Amino acid sequence: MWLTKQPGLLFAEGPPKEPSPPPPPPGAPGGSPSAVASSLAAAHLLDRDAAADARPVPSAIVQLRERKLRLDALPSPAQTLAFGRKRLARLTPEGIELFSTETFEQEAAPSLAQPRRVVALRDGSLLVAGGGRTLRLVPGQQTAESHPRIPLFAGTLVFADRLQEKRFWLLHEFDPTLYRYDLDAGGSVLLRMDEYLTLDGFDRRGFAGLKDGSFMFTAGDHFRRFFPLGKQTKLEGPAAAVEVWRLLVTRRIDRVWVAHRGSRLDLVQIGARLRVVRTLELPGDPYDITSSDRYVAVILLRQVAGEPRHWRLVVVDQKGDEVFTEDLPMDEALVGADWVKAATRNRNVVLSPHDSLVAVGGPTWLSVWDIRKQSRVLGPEGPEETGP
Repeated sequence: MWLTKQPGLLFAEGPPKEPSPPPPPPGAPGGSPSAVASSLAAAHLLDRDAAADARPVPSAIVQLRERKLRLDALPSPAQTLAFGRKRLARLTPEGIELFSTETFEQEAAPSLAQPRRVVALRDGSLLVAGGGRTLRLVPGQQTAESHPRIPLFAGTLVFADRLQEKRFWLLHEFDPTLYRYDLDAGGSVLLRMDEYLTLDGFDRRGFAGLKDGSFMFTAGDHFRRFFPLGKQTKLEGPAAAVEVWRLLVTRRIDRVWVAHRGSRLDLVQIGARLRVVRTLELPGDPYDITSSDRYVAVILLRQVAGEPRHWRLVVVDQKGDEVFTEDLPMDEALVGADWVKAATRNRNVVLSPHDSLVAVGGPTWLSVWDIRKQSRVLGPEGPEETGP
């Protein structure tokens, strides 16, 4: 077992030890037009997919990459997998793949050039952003709604609005501003932007849209929370925003999961001051993590010097009890500058908000498990790849 815990619980009650101070956050690009233009150009370059190098892999390089070089945690969700109502969507370089979460058979999907982000909206529909247009896949409908495209750069995240069905928000990696869009806003080429909100002190680490429609983000050594068009509130407490990796929603609107760099996960009560309710110590390096009303799913990466990397999916419930684990196959180490991208391309995890389903995958490999039934319902049993 990877998870060391007391009988019945994986959490230790009460606040954890104070973490060590984090390294200073990376600086933001300057506000001059030339700096912004440079950032946008770099974003476009980073977002291009390099062709995989099919040359034979020298054994010395394979051993170096699999046994000695460490991989960092994914800084933000990849947004290439998403569960909608009765559907799972996966983005590949060729387009969209749709799977029924009732029969687990592949469904017909609309064509879309350069699909780049997919998220579930409040009503269970799927928003798919591509290079030329934006699609909305409504549950029960075979024909997709087509809308103008939205501006996407490397590191841009899409957040579904928690209150409005056709509203969503964009957060660009290089800009501490939150932009609001509505699919009914119209536009000839670009979807018209409705509103923008400056995130005071945002350090580009943790950010989450909470269930009551508010947002919470890290700002140096503390958190800030705000409602759209409302005042931003400073939040302090034992869960100070040091070494924060991700913020995740929970079933309750007044709680949030705070994932720290390393192996610590805090369940935090939001109030005048933050209070740590439980702390989970993960026995491995988290690579990707997600949450739903019932579960937290994390991909752990065991990296021991001189040994091959070992990937494992672990799912715990809201009390901290381990409910599901699964070893994951390794992707082949490749020659070329993008070997890290190739080794981690199929290591994104998502949970269904409607069923007890968890999916892990990417453009060339996908598996789905039923957590309650402890069984795989879609995907290969071994390390063989699916798709192109």
